[in-house]
Amino acid sequence: IDEVLTNMDEYVDFNSFDANGDKTIDAIIISVPETAGEDHWWPCAGRYAGNFNNTIDGLAPGHIIVGNAEIKSADDSQNFVSSYIHELGHCMGLPDYYLYDQRSSEGLHGSAGFDTMDELFCDFSCASKLMLGWYRSNQIQVYDYNGDDEQTFILTDAQTENGSCVIIPCGNAIADDLCSEFIVLEYTTLNNNNKSIPEKYWWLRFGNGIRAFHVEA
Repeated sequence: IDEVLTNMDEYVDFNSFDANGDKTIDAIIISVPETAGEDHWWPCAGRYAGNFNNTIDGLAPGHIIVGNAEIKSADDSQNFVSSYIHELGHCMGLPDYYLYDQRSSEGLHGSAGFDTMDELFCDFSCASKLMLGWYRSNQIQVYDYNGDDEQTFILTDAQTENGSCVIIPCGNAIADDLCSEFIVLEYTTLNNNNKSIPEKYWWLRFGNGIRAFHVEA
């Protein structure tokens, strides 16, 4: 990493990659050829662990992503994009939703696994979008028990810019930072970022419908 940054220094103003102004390069992706194999180059993300005194343009390296997910051709960058969006999800604080060294079915089961942090080639779920702060306040609805058991909510397509969700608190009220226990609902479809699901995961059940996640954040 140090060698790469040193040699790129005269060509790149790394301040362009410090979005929050914390004097840290937000993320660096190094993509090696697919032929490098998976023993050491399976895509992964982690924090820089070198000499933090060796700053570049006054910045210290932050998250480092390495991997062998290549752009296949001018018309096929899906594996490259999906793999590194997954790794960038880690840089933003999301964990893997699959379990290591076990079958995919042992992670989030069935269509619950259609989240970039579990299966690739799909959208982030409402649970992930909430944790990332990607919803506007008018896209989040909260069930507020007030003695009336029945309330009506309208959910819009989660795979659009205006996709919405409904939060149902588990007991206590929802914390301001959402670090609480709750059920969150979305209306998920096969549109936009989910359009590849039928091709990639033909053996799983998929379609349009209401999806629920139990979150303990």
